[in-house]
Amino acid sequence: MKTKLTNFLSFGLVLSTILSNDISSFAYDIPVDNQDSSIETIEYQSTNDNDFDATNIFAQLSSIYKVTIPKTIVLNGIEKKANYLVKAEGDIAGYETLSIVPDDNFELHSTNKNSVLSTINQDKTAWHFDDFNIDANGSINANDITAGKWTGAFNFNINLIRDCKHNFIIKESKKSTCKTEGYNTYECKECKKTYTEFLGKGEHDITLYKTNVVEPTCTTDGSYELVEECLDCKQELSRTKYIVEKKHNFVSKRTSPTCTEPAHFKVYCSKCGFVEDDYVITGGNGRPALGHNYVNGKCTRCGKKQ
Repeated sequence: MKTKLTNFLSFGLVLSTILSNDISSFAYDIPVDNQDSSIETIEYQSTNDNDFDATNIFAQLSSIYKVTIPKTIVLNGIEKKANYLVKAEGDIAGYETLSIVPDDNFELHSTNKNSVLSTINQDKTAWHFDDFNIDANGSINANDITAGKWTGAFNFNINLIRDCKHNFIIKESKKSTCKTEGYNTYECKECKKTYTEFLGKGEHDITLYKTNVVEPTCTTDGSYELVEECLDCKQELSRTKYIVEKKHNFVSKRTSPTCTEPAHFKVYCSKCGFVEDDYVITGGNGRPALGHNYVNGKCTRCGKKQ
């Protein structure tokens, strides 16, 4: 049925944009294969008084519908837009969907001027057997047109889709936050049927940061507060204070012997100079005091006078 409708409606609809208001329309009546009525009989014989048998009833009626779409649309010269209606009437099967989809956009042309791209929006593009009484509202916007006569054309693609398996894709999506409910709106690529899945409110989007930081020293404790906060609503979810214990930063150093002191191994704090340990290196690695080396009455190493 799709091919038949496509061929039948393959021509474009002329859109004349003279600056006034007027909408005319025309309709298509489209039947879909009827089956002639028939009766199948059987002969049945019985000798019993209370016999009975079932008679099966079968009927196949054609789908028939009428689509009313605008033939000529004239834009409002001030607002540079126009509204239109699409009507669908008739009777189709429960497994069928009538799809009436306009082009997304089209070009308007005017002598000696650049073409202008105009947009089309239509709030309903699919009809089922139980909603033929609901019309579709469409609108055309041509915000960039200027003075002059403009003309263009666009298509309505009309298809009767049978037993759609639905190939849904996300048409619109909004992420859930702790303040607002999110949703996904799905649309079938074939019949344009839509449905919305609401996702509920989301969790807080949490970030952690330190505040009121007091650095520890060698003799006093430090502290800081760890704050848990939501990036979306800015709500402070928790605040915890932590103590950082005082602590020396010990390093070790091996000193060389001097004139009066042997080599030492020293452990001390690099921040405050506190000496944790200091001892003379002995044994094979030990190096005794060097003693003075006087030359002309003065030590050449430490400068002490003799």
